[in-house]
Amino acid sequence: MKREYYIAVLIVIFIQLFCYYQWDSASIDTTGLVILGGLEGHYKYLLLATWYLFFASISFSFIGYMRSYLVGHGIYVLIREKRKIKIPLKRFCHIFFFITLYCFIQVMVSIIFGYFSDMNQKSVHINLTMFITSFLLYIMTLFVLICFQITLELWLSEPVALLVTNIYILGSIIFGGIILQEGKGYSLLYLLISNFSMIKRTDIWHNHAN
Repeated sequence: MKREYYIAVLIVIFIQLFCYYQWDSASIDTTGLVILGGLEGHYKYLLLATWYLFFASISFSFIGYMRSYLVGHGIYVLIREKRKIKIPLKRFCHIFFFITLYCFIQVMVSIIFGYFSDMNQKSVHINLTMFITSFLLYIMTLFVLICFQITLELWLSEPVALLVTNIYILGSIIFGGIILQEGKGYSLLYLLISNFSMIKRTDIWHNHAN
């Protein structure tokens, strides 16, 4: 990944939080749940666009990430490597590390942003178990989606794989919201992976199952 991608993702994080503050200032606090909470069953499309900003920046950052080993110099590296499985495993570990790092920065910045946006706010008690669970679900969901994208690149061109992945992301969020609003068809949520990154939606799903 190029240095420009890292900088772009960091800029997007600040833009995203600024948009949340402008359009949904009530959700800004020191729990970090403005990010981990995601969208409720009913939401404004401006908030959908705001949530999507971060994933879009991550998605563009990893475009062509695995396919680079199938063309040009990457082919020779793959041929020389005795343990062929080592290269993709190393790539996947690299992806997981950077997604975790980006998500950690995003959540920490949201907490700091929440603190300075309202210096007089009352102390907010964080449920540590819920926070850790939400954070892990958030990371794993983004990781699975990025892996889906780079796997598609093995059969499709990079732009097409990027387009298909991002259409799936937006479609799954929209249809997930419809399912949660209607209160039926919850089993379909298993196919709409993006919703697992949003604790507000998984809570609704969990409460319905009980």
